[in-house]
Amino acid sequence: MMTTKRYEIDIEDLQNSYVSSVAAENGATHCRFLGGNGEEDDKRLAFYAMPACQGWELRFAVTSGDVVWEDDDASAFADLVEYAGLDYGLEE
Repeated sequence: MMTTKRYEIDIEDLQNSYVSSVAAENGATHCRFLGGNGEEDDKRLAFYAMPACQGWELRFAVTSGDVVWEDDDASAFADLVEYAGLDYGLEE
């Protein structure tokens, strides 16, 4: 059974120009929240996914305004997931 992923967060609400630019390149307007560490300010990590071509997702972490894309640096992305205490799969 295939589940439909729900992209409910408007990309513009993330207020990150880099994320907005990548979203525009991929025709994405919304993303979904995958998890985070719940910390505030400079220690906060939040993980998201946005739709890309042919059913793929682009997964990224936002930390203090900086963005780490899983596709660009899988090792750094995995380290952030581990730091946040989340499951690397970040799946429902």
